[in-house]
Amino acid sequence: MKEIVILSGKGGTGKTTILASFAALAENSVIADCDVDAPNLHILLSPEVSEKGDFSASQKAVIIGDQCINCEECIEYCRFNAITNVGTELMAKVTIDPLSCEGCGICVRICPHSAIYMKEHKSGTWYLSETRFGPMVHALLDPGEENSGKLVALVKQKSKMIAKDEEIDLILVDGPPGIGCPVISSLSGANIVVLVAEPSKSCISDFKRIVDLTRTFHVKPVVIINKCDLSPLISSELETEIAQMGIDIVGQIPFDESVVKSMSKGKSVVENGKSMAAEAIMSAWNELLRYISL
Repeated sequence: MKEIVILSGKGGTGKTTILASFAALAENSVIADCDVDAPNLHILLSPEVSEKGDFSASQKAVIIGDQCINCEECIEYCRFNAITNVGTELMAKVTIDPLSCEGCGICVRICPHSAIYMKEHKSGTWYLSETRFGPMVHALLDPGEENSGKLVALVKQKSKMIAKDEEIDLILVDGPPGIGCPVISSLSGANIVVLVAEPSKSCISDFKRIVDLTRTFHVKPVVIINKCDLSPLISSELETEIAQMGIDIVGQIPFDESVVKSMSKGKSVVENGKSMAAEAIMSAWNELLRYISL
């Protein structure tokens, strides 16, 4: 089983657009959208959900109303100001704000009347779906929630289980942008990482950060330069930097309006007929297959 992870040092480089095209070219793969904070791969693949479930990776404190005598000891010990006494002086009630609660559990330990307990807190939702290119695992973190790295790990775990059960040899992972915890979680188990860069002002610094991250975890990176002809000068600087790092460029995709047209139809660019971008992506895919077969 091979696993290809597509990452970028910043958002908006086109990695999801390229991943959708790779899924079309692979024809039979398990697709994992690990950008759980702001997923959009589903826009191009139109998955039909077959199963879903709640994701919980933390606990919140909850008061048992009939056992609480409003002694306020928990208020004194809460360092996050999540516990307050609301109401009037005659009718006061201790309450816990779930948005402020960090789940440390100190209130449970010090409550003299055992009036507080820890409850599993829903942080997001995971989905198993079917697409025209194969099964897809994706998820969405609830607004304001944390632990996106753990949700990414769950998405990858389910992807591997499906690949094993259905005897599929390839997993395509659309990772989140940047270098944070969800990106690190996306890297786990990867055979090769495709870094998507673009010729923009911040591209070289962003690119260096993501290269350092992949090398820290001993994963081989290769590069696709997207919209390579937007700025020939910056593209040249980027290519020089990539060469100095000893990283191979597997493809260069020109700016092409057919990409936007295909996306407006909910399709990958390789499904939308012959174009410069489609040919460049197909060439990059064939080159990438050579790398993962080594």
